[in-house]
Amino acid sequence: MTSSREKEITTLIQRCKEDAERKDETLERRGIEIMGKKEVLNVYRLPIKSLRYNIRNGRFAAELRAVEAKEGRKLDTNDPDDAAIVKKILREQSKEETQFLKKDLKQKGQIDPGLITHDGHVINGNRRMAIFELLYEEEPDPKFEFLDVQVLPKSVSPKDLWRIEAGLQLSRDKRLDYSPVNQLLKIEEGIKAGLKPEEIAKSFYGKVTRKNIVDDLERLKLMKEYLNYVEKPDDLKLADRLDNHFINLQKQIQKLQRKGVTKSDTNKAIVLGYEIILGGVRHLDVRHLAEVILSDRASDGIERALDEPDELDAEESPVDEALEAGELDGAESEEEAEGESLSSDSLEFSKRRGKAKRIVEEYKNALDVVDFERSREEPGKLIRKAIDAIESIDKESHHILRAEVKRDLKELAERVMEFLELIEKGSQKG
Repeated sequence: MTSSREKEITTLIQRCKEDAERKDETLERRGIEIMGKKEVLNVYRLPIKSLRYNIRNGRFAAELRAVEAKEGRKLDTNDPDDAAIVKKILREQSKEETQFLKKDLKQKGQIDPGLITHDGHVINGNRRMAIFELLYEEEPDPKFEFLDVQVLPKSVSPKDLWRIEAGLQLSRDKRLDYSPVNQLLKIEEGIKAGLKPEEIAKSFYGKVTRKNIVDDLERLKLMKEYLNYVEKPDDLKLADRLDNHFINLQKQIQKLQRKGVTKSDTNKAIVLGYEIILGGVRHLDVRHLAEVILSDRASDGIERALDEPDELDAEESPVDEALEAGELDGAESEEEAEGESLSSDSLEFSKRRGKAKRIVEEYKNALDVVDFERSREEPGKLIRKAIDAIESIDKESHHILRAEVKRDLKELAERVMEFLELIEKGSQKG
């Protein structure tokens, strides 16, 4: 059955053909691979008002999910209000690139054609269409009302549609790069369309293997589990900003699995990874997580910290925590956030962040232990580190008067004396 949208596009194409024939002109033709074969399709200049943004455009998948979660519904670009939301996402996704492309389109016009489905949904060219509309708003020149496009046949399957889009956008460095999480979501979309990992690998530019694709899908799963863990399941942009953390966490988990650790210890490593990421650890420090898990001495304090209840960080206000987590829209400082109300969800998240930060402190201590264990055959190096640690203590600090500090210093002195006696005995025997 032919839809009204398809009929409209068919009519517009026919007009383009008739105009070219009347002017004794030849329509431009460009090659494109469809279903594994090289096809040559006409290029038509169609009015933008008759086209529709591709709601499943891979370049802004994470941003779209966040908006749809906030709206509580799926967007439909047939609705002018929803189309305006998508247009805004496209223009603001990379403001620098938008300004560059805007200037380029205004000065040179459209060089490469876009690509649309038989019913007018834009597969390639969404950003250009959004910028043409912006140019028309600023300067109502008729040339900004049209987009040059090729039209895919109705017979194109979801698999081929994915391959075409990936081939046009993921394999050309001249295109706006996909963000890390959007690339992962695009791979997931290919799997859902029925493609195998090895088929997806062939669609990427460069030496991409089946294993690379499988690893990418596993990392996306890890990201989604983390977002569920911190009770922010729709905030994929948060995971996007933490891409390097998850790359390193995934490698650490794989390292533990190669060493044959139990499933329980693997799960413990994942939970610890989630907590230190939430607590703001540097992504480089995640690289040593497997060593911490494999060291009984290093992981002892962490296990106790993981069992502690959630509570707010005494040194940071709930507003600070909410600002850092992006809970207060539009507010960039505590002053701007004054008067904003924190939801119970925000307060709970702040409590979780407070606990996670304490776990990060224990994790840093564990990294020191791991470092010491690596240097156990170099006693001079370890002693030098101990001296440096002592010398770095602020002797004027009121914290030095705490009972636990005195206790720990006394224990340190006793251990140093025991160690000296042991060395003396060894020297006498020698």
